[in-house]
Amino acid sequence: MIKKILIGLGIIAIVGYVGFNYWKTTPEYSLLQIQAAIETKDVYLFKKYVDVENILEHGIDDILEAAIKESKDSLEEESLFDTSLFAKGMVELIKPAAISYLRKEIDKYIEEENNNKKVIDKTIDVPILGGFDSTKFKSSLGSARMSYLTKENKVALLGLEFVGEDGDNSVIEFRLRKYEDFWRITEMTNLEEILG
Repeated sequence: MIKKILIGLGIIAIVGYVGFNYWKTTPEYSLLQIQAAIETKDVYLFKKYVDVENILEHGIDDILEAAIKESKDSLEEESLFDTSLFAKGMVELIKPAAISYLRKEIDKYIEEENNNKKVIDKTIDVPILGGFDSTKFKSSLGSARMSYLTKENKVALLGLEFVGEDGDNSVIEFRLRKYEDFWRITEMTNLEEILG
């Protein structure tokens, strides 16, 4: 009788161990780790699961494309010069500084979110990119809910639905990639669509 109980406990322990190790390799687990990193103000854990550098780089490119498209629409067709190449060149020159600045602001936000009210209630201003109002961003994130999470091989898409400034629901889509035994958010795939 005792032998059967020990065998049963051993099987339960093995199944539990295998199940937990599998759970740690899912996108859902990585999302929980991101949430835990923000709650515990752990920048290093956050950066393990979120590729901040890549998201900012692609985000700046998307903002630039949206701005150029908007400026081309507003310019007359008879304009002598195409300023879009100049604008792209200028953004490429300042992009490293802008990324560095925004990365530091994100680090500060995570580290000091609940400790320092002035960090939460301020506008992050990068002149070429326009102002970023963190209070509006935080209130939008507060209303964010997971809309979908689809996984195919080593890529997953996460949709976060939130209520925008105009009261309409919007979905921000993030791409996650599997690295070894964890998933990492690497890109915001529809920023240009949201901005446009």
